[in-house]
This record gives sequence, structure tokens and C-alpha cells, in this order.
Amino acid sequence: LLPHRIVQALMHRTHDPRALFHHRNRRAYRRLLIPVPYLEVRNRHVTSEIATLTSPNLTKILHHTLLWSDNFVADYLARLAAKEAGYGFGETGINPVFHDVLARNSIEQPIIEVADGSGLSHKNRLSARTLALVLKKLYADPKYKTVIDGLPVSGISGTLQNRYKTTSPHSVGLLS
Repeated sequence: LLPHRIVQALMHRTHDPRALFHHRNRRAYRRLLIPVPYLEVRNRHVTSEIATLTSPNLTKILHHTLLWSDNFVADYLARLAAKEAGYGFGETGINPVFHDVLARNSIEQPIIEVADGSGLSHKNRLSARTLALVLKKLYADPKYKTVIDGLPVSGISGTLQNRYKTTSPHSVGLLS
């Protein structure tokens, strides 16, 4: 069930909170192959559960997010990580959690500014050195195999499946 505060917020914006919830979250649910939940709402209280949902495991979600460059889910995952780390669910918690993760993984003096988890903000900054150190760490540690396997490969998979096939065929399968 949705937390009561979310249901309250939905009630203040529309007369049909189920429709609003479905409309605002339909892309995320479709992308993650999660059935859309519905709630029966009466007098601003959730009275009964209509459906339950089970999300795919984190490995599947991460693989999909990386392979298809799903910015919506990437931002949501970054916000969840920030919340779990104690920085809150908002955008302000994303930058500190990135710095914490890099420090825990011995990425020294990272040059990074993260405004959102999708990578689309013009405020995001990442040095080539920091990116190279992160990729080196990912490739060296077997526990990050899911991340490496999730990256698209040029001319073969994901958002890069149609790249380089005609412009640079010798690069197919080499770049990700």
C-alpha cells in the first residue's frame, strides 16, 4: 500500500487519486514490467488493498536501466540510495551519496557534481579521470559484474544497437 502521506497528497490534487497515480507512474511500471497497483480510497484513508505488486530484483532493474539508458529509473534509484544513506529522497541528497560511494570504493579526489540521478541535468559534472577510475574499479571487482554486463555494446545492444554499423563497422562490439 502507498504511505498515507502520498495518498493524502493525491487526494488534494484530484478527485480520483487512482487515476492520477496510474497516470504519473505508468511509464515506470511499464518499463519495469510491474503491474500498476490500484487502491480503494474513501474519506482520505486507504480502506482495503486491491492488488499487490512485486518488483523485479535489483539486478534486473539495474540491467534494464543501464542497457536502455532509462533516465527515469536511474534518477529514482539515485534518490532511493540517497534516502537509504540518510540524505533524504530529494535532489540534494544525490550528490553526497555519490561522493560517499566513491570514497568507500577508494576513488580518491573525485571530480564530480551530481544534480540528478539521470545524468541529464546541465549541472552534472564528471571528470574523465573520475570516470576512468570508476570503470577500472567496476571491471576489476566481480561484484560489479551486473553493472558491466548492463552496459550497451555498440552495434549490438541497448541504446547503441544501431550505432557504428554503417559509419564505423570495425567498431561494432568494441565500444560501450
